[in-house]
Amino acid sequence: MDLFFDLLRSVIYGVIEGITEWLPISSTGHMILAEQVLKFSFSAEFMEMFRVVIQLGAILAVVVMYFKKLWPFCVDNGRDSGLAKHVRWPVMRLWFKIIVACLPAAVLGLALDADPWFISLAIQMESFVKCPICLWRIRSKKWIHDVTLPEGEK
Repeated sequence: MDLFFDLLRSVIYGVIEGITEWLPISSTGHMILAEQVLKFSFSAEFMEMFRVVIQLGAILAVVVMYFKKLWPFCVDNGRDSGLAKHVRWPVMRLWFKIIVACLPAAVLGLALDADPWFISLAIQMESFVKCPICLWRIRSKKWIHDVTLPEGEK
């Protein structure tokens, strides 16, 4: 019977991860909260691996779905016209912006040796309240627009 409940908790955990990964909310924060509520009976080593694997599935789904839009290189078509003709520069600029945007978090994470799984529940609950408010305020500004590629780029 214990195995059945662990499987049921795993399915619920997977549904929470799948839904929150597609919404502009913290999937990791929701997973931390779900782990506090669901109380798995697995070892700590297994749960560490489980968290990685369950997030990997959602990340791979995004990669597969958006691969054509995010791949910065064009097809050669048998002509050798130089590298510049085979690069989709708007997509390359997008990747540059993504890397630059991730650098501060990477530097702080490495400097502070941060591990998101050990963030306190109180901090997670506070972020659940403050982040949607910040996102709503940012989206209400007229100068913020969705990032889209030019018409010719797909």
